[in-house]
Amino acid sequence: LAWSSPAAQLSEPEARAWVLELEDTRTCDEKALATLARHPAPGVRVAVARVLGELAAPRATRLLEKVGRDKLTEVRCATAQAAGRLGLTLGAAAPRSLRTLLGRLLDDREAEVRKAAAWGLAAGFVDESGGALLKRLGREASAEVQAAILAELWRLPDRGWIGVAGSQLGALF
Repeated sequence: LAWSSPAAQLSEPEARAWVLELEDTRTCDEKALATLARHPAPGVRVAVARVLGELAAPRATRLLEKVGRDKLTEVRCATAQAAGRLGLTLGAAAPRSLRTLLGRLLDDREAEVRKAAAWGLAAGFVDESGGALLKRLGREASAEVQAAILAELWRLPDRGWIGVAGSQLGALF
């Protein structure tokens, strides 16, 4: 399909079709994805984040950083999950900015986003996520997010975090 319309001029079904086409062809068309990331329909922006997480392209990180600033919680959650999937796919080739994005989302004002970011860090950067997760755990007021962080810490091969987490949680109560 040849799409040339700005995002706002596309209907939601047209925009979703464009996202599906990019997903099916595994195309990291930055211009098209950036256009779709500005679509007024939240579902389209969520779909863009998910597609970015499935592309094995380090340059998808730049777009994820933009989508990760969306005003809607559901879009930022999808961004955190996508960043984790992209980190897992890229492995050692993952840009440092991807971990920075997840760290920022781990400090988001919404608990759902922080939970998704905990998952993303542990999924995409298991060997590097322990410090950031423990640091957040020590500051986290939400029991739901604390539980999510603890669940993700179990992914770590080193169990040295258990004593640290216990003392941090004890200090919160």
